[in-house]
Amino acid sequence: MSERNLTVVIPTLNVEKTIRLTLESLLPLKEAGARIIMVDSFSEDRTLKMAEGYVDQVLQCPKGNMYVAINMGIEAAKTAWVSYLNADDVIYPDIISSTLNSVAAETEMFYGDVDFIDFNGRFLHGYEFPGPEFIVPLAASYICAISPIGTVFKKDLWYKLSGFDTRYRYSADFDFLLRAALFKHRLYKIPHPTVGAFRLHSRQLSQEAGAPGMQENRRIIAELNLQVSMKDRLFYKWRFKSRNFWEFLIRLLRRRRLTSQSGLAGCITPPDYRNNH
Repeated sequence: MSERNLTVVIPTLNVEKTIRLTLESLLPLKEAGARIIMVDSFSEDRTLKMAEGYVDQVLQCPKGNMYVAINMGIEAAKTAWVSYLNADDVIYPDIISSTLNSVAAETEMFYGDVDFIDFNGRFLHGYEFPGPEFIVPLAASYICAISPIGTVFKKDLWYKLSGFDTRYRYSADFDFLLRAALFKHRLYKIPHPTVGAFRLHSRQLSQEAGAPGMQENRRIIAELNLQVSMKDRLFYKWRFKSRNFWEFLIRLLRRRRLTSQSGLAGCITPPDYRNNH
């Protein structure tokens, strides 16, 4: 396997302030043969201009649901492996390349740990995701045990799972990744180092647990009729939280510091991406 077997899909809508850093993180993969497909929802800013020279194909998708755009881009992919990346996040291409060239042939999806960065790309803290055996019991507590950032999967798997369920505007990735684990598809966790970075901005810092994404998580668990004992829920949640204790503490302290300020220094909040789609 190689980068030539990989397509990365980027859904976009008015992301001129963040898209360049995202595309630059993908450039080594592109130069090695990976294809980059941008699915734009008729941006009215300079998004398309900023992406010139960085992408192989631009598709147009009506706004309303980010996952419709992602499905469109994956459908257009001609490679064995696919991934998607939000237009304000980044991946670390060396880890993706080395895993593509070393992962077992039977693997259908791989993922890894992520960093958190501020709006300007400065490191805030890391985050350790657990192995595949944690995915289902943590999902029962509405915790997604895989970050979509740097997660790569076979297009055949996307077909098997009928793509991302576009009934969900916020948590279709939670649903897709959970179904991959439930149906016993072969998942591989990259042990180290981190595979990418999630960009925090002020609007995300103010989100509450009762946000629409959590409501959709609850609906997904109910519709899948996920059955996990309370003992397993508590055990796996404790193990997950304990592994990330210091990261949770750092995140809490940073969150309090940032949200107590009138505004993040140098941080211009981009549009609410999922709401706009």
